[in-house]
Amino acid sequence: MRLNYRLPTFEYMLDTVCRTAAGEGSGLPVSRGLLADTLFQYYPRLNKQELTDLPHEQLCDYIAEELGEVYGSSMRQLGDRAAEWQVYWDKNTAGVCAAFEEIFDISLERKLQRLTGNITLNPITGSDRQKQTYDLFWMNSARGACGISLHEISHMVWFMKWHEHFGDAPELYCAPDLRWVFSEMVTEAILSHPVLAPLNPYRGRTCPEYFNAVRIEGQPLLAHIDRLYRENDIVGFMEQGFRFCIDNERVIRSVVC
Repeated sequence: MRLNYRLPTFEYMLDTVCRTAAGEGSGLPVSRGLLADTLFQYYPRLNKQELTDLPHEQLCDYIAEELGEVYGSSMRQLGDRAAEWQVYWDKNTAGVCAAFEEIFDISLERKLQRLTGNITLNPITGSDRQKQTYDLFWMNSARGACGISLHEISHMVWFMKWHEHFGDAPELYCAPDLRWVFSEMVTEAILSHPVLAPLNPYRGRTCPEYFNAVRIEGQPLLAHIDRLYRENDIVGFMEQGFRFCIDNERVIRSVVC
């Protein structure tokens, strides 16, 4: 396993914001209102009304002008952040790799050798797990970047093991397929491993918040998932957990597309 944090061009960073505004680049579509609220939280110079109302092309021009100044004034800080994150990750790589091998009963030797974490100005981040790339918001700490990396890598190893067992098409491993939905439910349980948990400052917030609204048979959805995880080996968990999702798909889909 080898992960490199990379500082991409401003054009790349701007593209991620514009794709987010167009409802692309993340697991679920992001409303313009959420985009406006999130960007304004970190960049209060932006005009929320403009973020919400401008046509898409003008919106990208407006964001380019405003965030261009942030990028220009923060170049040194961005580079320092990338170096800091890399040092923190590298000193924990061996333990992380061994933990994932134990959890998934899989060898990661010579696998996941081109993991890339792109540092961006966009607080709403996406990923391309087949290409082993994902984005991270630049205001994270080194430990925060590590936590996000653990989340993203857990998905990659999950579907590596899933494909090994089920043999279905990788094209099914993305939104809105139920396989993708299930994979988003399991990260909290997986990252509870005693080596990984201390490295993840987002523990307790690893799964998307919308799952917290779902109750099945009087119990929170994620409590069912945690129980199935604790009662089974990884393949048994995949089989029984996915059957649970199929049996309860209607209520799960009430909060996720």
